[in-house]
Amino acid sequence: CEEVVREEHPGPLTIVRPPLVVGRRRDGRIARFSGPYTLLHALVSGLAAVVVGDPDGFAEISPVDEVARTIADAALGDPPPAARTEVVAAGPESLRLATLIDVTCTALNAFRATHGAPPIARPPIVPPDTWTRFFLPLADHYLSPFQSEAVKLLAMFQSYTSMATPFTPTRPVRDPAEAMTTAVHHWAARKPRLALAEPRPWTLLTDNPSPPQSP
Repeated sequence: CEEVVREEHPGPLTIVRPPLVVGRRRDGRIARFSGPYTLLHALVSGLAAVVVGDPDGFAEISPVDEVARTIADAALGDPPPAARTEVVAAGPESLRLATLIDVTCTALNAFRATHGAPPIARPPIVPPDTWTRFFLPLADHYLSPFQSEAVKLLAMFQSYTSMATPFTPTRPVRDPAEAMTTAVHHWAARKPRLALAEPRPWTLLTDNPSPPQSP
């Protein structure tokens, strides 16, 4: 998309490059629970039996108000002399995927504890290559159609959870762990039935005639 707009608009241009967007920093509010909130739903429902990504990969997030401020400044401020890119990111201070999962589970379990619900388990992290070559063929063969669709939905975030190097920010995001914790608490308060649900483990279909062949 950035390449297309640069070709079509050679004059003054500001491209805003946001990461995964969570609720605003102050109270976690957001217009709709999409994107990274899919992971929260998967964690409490049991559909996130694993998280696909590099445990040490950088996982960039930003509160929605900081992304909106960057867009508003770009739209309403003075035009740049040439094309520029505003990158909203924590850069070297970005959370690693393993830490992001830990922060998310800790926040969920704090909410569950205050309501007498047992904690959810932290799912294991599987590298993308291992998942694609080994686990995915088994999942397609043995999981229910609903679980298979959940796997494919979560797989859309692999590119966000396997970055070897962080972005170089022009708009730095401070303390992404705090922002994620606030976002999780707001989601749980708005979706208490989901947040307090008992995760159901994956079930295998046992009526398949034969296992998949090795690639």
